[in-house]
Amino acid sequence: KMCPNRQLLQRSAHTVAETCRLSSNVWAKMTARGVLRVVGADAITFLQGLTTNDMKPLGSGPKAVSAAFLNAQGRVILDAILYSADGETIFIDIAAEKAAELASLLKKYKLRAKVKISDASSELGVWVALGPDVGRWWVQETDKNKTPADDGSFIFQDPRHLDLGIRAIAPLASDGPVQSFLKANPAWLEVPETQCDMFRLSLGVAEGPAEFVSGKSMPLEANLDMFSGVSFNKGCYIGQELTARTHFRGQVRKRLVPFILAGSGETVKG
Repeated sequence: KMCPNRQLLQRSAHTVAETCRLSSNVWAKMTARGVLRVVGADAITFLQGLTTNDMKPLGSGPKAVSAAFLNAQGRVILDAILYSADGETIFIDIAAEKAAELASLLKKYKLRAKVKISDASSELGVWVALGPDVGRWWVQETDKNKTPADDGSFIFQDPRHLDLGIRAIAPLASDGPVQSFLKANPAWLEVPETQCDMFRLSLGVAEGPAEFVSGKSMPLEANLDMFSGVSFNKGCYIGQELTARTHFRGQVRKRLVPFILAGSGETVKG
């Protein structure tokens, strides 16, 4: 029987979560993240057959979903967060070092689908904001306008975990509404992106090729199902067979869990 998310992480990582708890509002520009753009009438249908999660909700207005792209053997190629405001333009928030590789893969599967695929990493960046006031800001400042701002920037709640706050995609060339608010608000402290990564890891949420080992990691072993990244009733997609069989048989033999090494302070490699 598979352990529910809360039981697993509270039992195995309570100390980590308490240690990494945020007492203030922080934000960071995530330079390790890239952005792909998929545009066209078939965008949702096209991605539906390539990702672990259901893409249909992206067609019903501003929405974000987490997912992964798998190979035919059911191993993770790359995890992603997908955003859309209108269902025809979908932005894929991924590891920057893998952006060109994923763009090439998507173009390979494009065939006759009415979509255009481009790497927008030189135009758009990803920002993250975390902390106790993120929810209040999300409701008061952004809930009334989740559609893209005049400069094309937009904000979504991280679909993986409520404590991961909000993510924003915005142009790199100018300080638009997102950047201006974060930089001008004294209640929000800019921090290195590694601090946001450490907080994410304390929750047991994997991200990027260093944690989802490309071609080796299985989505359930890396908790993708626990953080809203897998749909088990969406229909067929590449790599589905092994993922579904593992889930329905309840045979997830190992899981990614956070922990703290308390010792002499020596660096642990690997």
